[in-house]
Amino acid sequence: MDINNKKTTLGDDAAIYQRSEERNESKSTREKWSELNFKGKCQFFVDYYLIKLIIITAFVTFVGFALYTTLKPRPEPMVNIVMLDSLLDIDATQDYFEAAVSDIGWNSKKETIAVHDGFSSQIPTDVSNISTYIFAGTLDVLIAPEASLDHYAHQSAAEHEKSVLLNLDGLPQDILDALSEEDKFYYTDEETGTVHFYGVRLDKTDFYKTLNVHDYDRTYIYTFVSTGKLTDNGVKLLRYLLGLPQPQ
Repeated sequence: MDINNKKTTLGDDAAIYQRSEERNESKSTREKWSELNFKGKCQFFVDYYLIKLIIITAFVTFVGFALYTTLKPRPEPMVNIVMLDSLLDIDATQDYFEAAVSDIGWNSKKETIAVHDGFSSQIPTDVSNISTYIFAGTLDVLIAPEASLDHYAHQSAAEHEKSVLLNLDGLPQDILDALSEEDKFYYTDEETGTVHFYGVRLDKTDFYKTLNVHDYDRTYIYTFVSTGKLTDNGVKLLRYLLGLPQPQ
């Protein structure tokens, strides 16, 4: 009865009834759970919670994998290499240098040989990217056929202060002793007649035998980039390619 002595009637859909029904439904669910046998409880779990659990598990797994991929330490490059105008199988080349990491004595879990393949001297953007690497000091070794090296060799011979390729007369004696004249890549400055020792031919090395390079009509040459910061490691890799022991 309200203040005007009038009766009031609540409809069946009144909020108070709805809350009561929810409490009763919740209670009946708990009671139903307690009355279920093991098989019934398993089916109840499947019907009400399994899909939600799968979604949550998948989400947590995805987030965890994304964080691990983003935050895990990346192997440190021991040598940065560009393969220029290479016709070699990319996967086989990568596998070869991956195996070389531990053979040289580096930690294969934390260290790597970074091989950048697929560069062409006929594509301006590739040439530009190589120039960027050289300028930034992030390229240590350039492996390429002789014809592809002419540009860099000419630039190195003409501009001594801005030489791209290192003159290899200063290689360690054990490497020099292992090389014949035929193994050396020389470039002659046409203006001065000066002969420069810029590279090592790889056609007699294990590199050629493993990758079947003899199938191709070209000789790959191993050169050092003057601005590289990991030249000493490049020397270790050259020893490995030549089958020479590493100094203790």
